[in-house]
Amino acid sequence: LDEASIKKIIQGDWQQKDNENFTITITGDTLMEVNNGNDRGTETFTFTVTQTNCNKDPLSSSLTGFYLTEMSMDNNKPLCGAIDAVNATHLKLTYNNGDQIMEFIRPQ
Repeated sequence: LDEASIKKIIQGDWQQKDNENFTITITGDTLMEVNNGNDRGTETFTFTVTQTNCNKDPLSSSLTGFYLTEMSMDNNKPLCGAIDAVNATHLKLTYNNGDQIMEFIRPQ
């Protein structure tokens, strides 16, 4: 796998595994989060897939060796997601040096 193939695999709609109210849609270089739960809202990010660890903690590395470097289009705040698992039907991202783990599946 390389950056381009990971980017291709993650395109489309994803639903959080344990929260069907939280979805992400990845189109090209854009990731849109939609929360239809208690904390309603949307946030849009531009992103790149990279093999450079964007975490502040060098020990917090990605299990696949790939990272999602995101930039919020709303407030220009950067986010670093370690891509810990990825295939056509499963995406696992870890944020904040392991404090926030988000698992996604394709919506049914």
